[in-house]
Amino acid sequence: MHFQHSIHQKFYEYWNKKRGKRAAPSRSDMDPIEFHKLLPNLIIYRVEETPRNYQISLVGTGLTEALGKDLTGLYLNEFIHDEQLQHARNQLDDVAINFQPRIDELDAGFAGKPHVKYSRLLLPLSSDGERADRLIGCLAVNQRPENR
Repeated sequence: MHFQHSIHQKFYEYWNKKRGKRAAPSRSDMDPIEFHKLLPNLIIYRVEETPRNYQISLVGTGLTEALGKDLTGLYLNEFIHDEQLQHARNQLDDVAINFQPRIDELDAGFAGKPHVKYSRLLLPLSSDGERADRLIGCLAVNQRPENR
């Protein structure tokens, strides 16, 4: 993978080390103390099956600040709508189903802040080695809202 942001590279290397020869590490393999400097930039989605849905279980403080709202506990369809929802689901499904990391360039239009641009590295986590039950994202916010 090619990384434009050092936090993506650092977090990917940590994730890759923790997974070893497995398709993905488990949530319990990830020790926040080992990547504490990245915590403000992290987001964790809980993957639900039948029907597949995604609930945000953790949002870093840096992301909450950039968005101007806390998304913790919300399902994807509670804050993203219309064609953006299907596009977001496709991105998350790609990682959850294929166990493949991906990087997306996005904006926070869903939060009413289309001027906030960010790059998201999204990685799978699996407690049983068979299915991704969590996705963890590391976000590099390129622009923050102006302070007024």
